[in-house]
Amino acid sequence: MSDNVSMFHALDNRLVRPFAMQPPVEVERPEGPDYVRYEDLYVTGDDLQAVINRVTGNKKLTFPEDVFMLPNNFSNGYLDGVRLGHPEVGGGCRGFAGSGRNTIFKMASSNKTPWASGASPYMLIDAISPSSVGEIEMEFKNFRVEGTNLGHEYHGLRLERVRGLIENVYFTGITGYNKVPPGETGSISLFQVHGGLKINNVEVDGRRNGELVASSPIMPNNCSNIEINNPYLHHTYTGGGGIAWYHSTDSVVNNLRAEYIGSGPGVRSGYGANHEQSTRITYNKPSIICNRNAVGGTLHMSLNSDGARGGVDCQLTINDPTWDATTVGGGRFVVETWTLANQMQRTPPTVTGKNGQPLEYYYINPYANGGVQNGA
Repeated sequence: MSDNVSMFHALDNRLVRPFAMQPPVEVERPEGPDYVRYEDLYVTGDDLQAVINRVTGNKKLTFPEDVFMLPNNFSNGYLDGVRLGHPEVGGGCRGFAGSGRNTIFKMASSNKTPWASGASPYMLIDAISPSSVGEIEMEFKNFRVEGTNLGHEYHGLRLERVRGLIENVYFTGITGYNKVPPGETGSISLFQVHGGLKINNVEVDGRRNGELVASSPIMPNNCSNIEINNPYLHHTYTGGGGIAWYHSTDSVVNNLRAEYIGSGPGVRSGYGANHEQSTRITYNKPSIICNRNAVGGTLHMSLNSDGARGGVDCQLTINDPTWDATTVGGGRFVVETWTLANQMQRTPPTVTGKNGQPLEYYYINPYANGGVQNGA
């Protein structure tokens, strides 16, 4: 069996890791001409949106260690808690910078009616530029987004036509969508981001008070030129993968760590990464724990391309992966193409080992030559 498997060990059908979450990164609250302090704009009685609206000059709003409550009336634009970057709401604010994980954004618990017509459009923090303006640059770093029970599903941080940086942000307990299609809410949700976005050192923990509640940790939709470095994505309830790509291209993920990704009520059979109608996605040194032996799951990554939705033949490259053995593939890394009508996917992924040479893996594709592949 490959050395890439041997670093994991099984115990009672569970795989044990040395720690449960990323150690917090010590940071200093940023200062300088590009930043403005929350305390300098806050007026007694303000909610957070009122403070955001006072930011001018395209500055980033900085926060001390404290809990900052998001308005729970979802009154801004498309049902968001707070909005920034839009000319009509929060237009002068270009991001948030906290003082570490003790800078916390959350919304008071409530019991609102779930969205009735498909996936929920609710979001806690919405960074958006209208299509008439085009992409703008923003920065989000050094804080925590803490999910609460709102009575419905929602996104955590949503970027729409926003390039720039997400760094050292910790998401926990963001309530996920568990209907069909599953996972249509993300802790980090991206839409029409093309000008260059880096996501560095983020952690998404799908649990709230020990209960699995979240869906897809990172969801790029109609995006390109995304670089994701050192993400730790784990313990979700449902979803389309640790990273769920849709109609996206030309992106790279370095040092992905995806563990115990869910696919429905309590089942750990979600993919470490899923690719729909997406191509030219590269992974360097991904580490994926499925822990599926107890539930009959089989897969580490998936790729699907439905011709009815503008499918392409995905070019997927996986360099030097580490994984747990599942119920198929003889201990090999496993990639699946779904069984769908109009399936466009034909090309097997390229998979290499530590030395850059082709790595033998197992490919499930009913439309092409499946089974054991040599990685080339």
